[in-house]
Amino acid sequence: LLAREYLINEKLEDALKEYLAVLQMPDVESHDKRLILLESLGRCADIYKALKNYDEAIWYAQEFIKEDYTYREPYMLLGEVYNNMNMFTLAEATVEAGLKYGTKKYTWIERADSWLTLPNEILSYSYYKLGKLDAAIEQIKIVLEHHPDNQWALKNYTAMLEEKLKEVQLKIK
Repeated sequence: LLAREYLINEKLEDALKEYLAVLQMPDVESHDKRLILLESLGRCADIYKALKNYDEAIWYAQEFIKEDYTYREPYMLLGEVYNNMNMFTLAEATVEAGLKYGTKKYTWIERADSWLTLPNEILSYSYYKLGKLDAAIEQIKIVLEHHPDNQWALKNYTAMLEEKLKEVQLKIK
């Protein structure tokens, strides 16, 4: 698929054009093309997110969920988008829904991290922004269990622990 080649080479506008063309194919919704439909919806959502066109990213991710709610990918993408839009409660609820309903085993349609630590990263950030420091710390610890060298997680874990220490020091005074 030409769209994937563009995506690999980070030609996002060209990749988007190709994925949108796939979605216009008359038989794209047929049973034998179902995975192509889902991949195209997911990739359009990914590309729109990368282009910071969040309204379109949301629309395509929601369409993916309407077609098949058992994949985690669109829920995680929505969680990232909602965090980027400072809609932390919505991000939290969406990721939790993805963890509950996203039961389909990993396939080539989804990113591997949707099944590993991406939900924890998103929830950690959401919880932190919502003032749920203990919950944020628990989520980031899970990330570090899987990826002890994750620089984002190490930096944020350190910052959260420092904030927790300040909270404890204030209570002592």
